[in-house]
Amino acid sequence: MKKEKSINYIFMMILAAAIILADRVTKIFAQGVEINKGAAFGILQGQTILFIIISLLIIILIFLFYRKASRTMQIALALILAGTISNAIDRIFLGYVIDFIRIPFISNSSSFNLADISNVAGAVILLVSLIKKK
Repeated sequence: MKKEKSINYIFMMILAAAIILADRVTKIFAQGVEINKGAAFGILQGQTILFIIISLLIIILIFLFYRKASRTMQIALALILAGTISNAIDRIFLGYVIDFIRIPFISNSSSFNLADISNVAGAVILLVSLIKKK
């Protein structure tokens, strides 16, 4: 049983590392980037320290619950972990998050990045998994 648990952690780390790497690389090559000093849709502008603290709490909670989670929930938690870490890297080293993806056919749409996509995908999978479990 211990070997299976360690494989689960290895899976989480590989998935999270791949997403973090992809997000970091795309941010380096992003053209016309938007700086986001808040959260989604620019809420809580300038609260960088608060977001870093929240990110650390999320990371701790993921590691606490990961081992007890189902495989589907583990995938969701790995996606959330990756998005959280990558955006936290921006906040720690830059003081803001680099957003560069826009949906052109939606007027006034906010910009986002791969880490945001990872967070949303993980949250949706986690929510669906919790609903199906009940």
